[in-house]
Amino acid sequence: MILKRLQTTEDLEEAFRKWNELLFKYVFVRIGSGTITEDIVQEAFLKAWKKRESFDPQKSSLKNWLFVITINTMRDYFRTQKSITQKILEGLEDEDIMSGKNLRADLEKKDRKSTRLNSSHI
Repeated sequence: MILKRLQTTEDLEEAFRKWNELLFKYVFVRIGSGTITEDIVQEAFLKAWKKRESFDPQKSSLKNWLFVITINTMRDYFRTQKSITQKILEGLEDEDIMSGKNLRADLEKKDRKSTRLNSSHI
């Protein structure tokens, strides 16, 4: 059966069975974390379901459309990570960086905070 649309939850389940592993591998090669990869792929399928009415089979195959959504979801993740890293670096005082004073404690504290922020974005 060639799946052309996401009209029912059965269609979504079929799309997941057909392309989840392929999408997972694609993201995992770029991310390197199984947990984060699972979150990204799951979020991509959720977005596809929510935007299923915007899919046009005349413009793209369902598989390609899911890939685009997955790639954009992965880009959102990278943008979030970049923003978190930038906030961490901005929060460090130049004097502490130069002296190394409290650097490890500050980084660990900020890493815990960024993990919490990251968890809330995915």
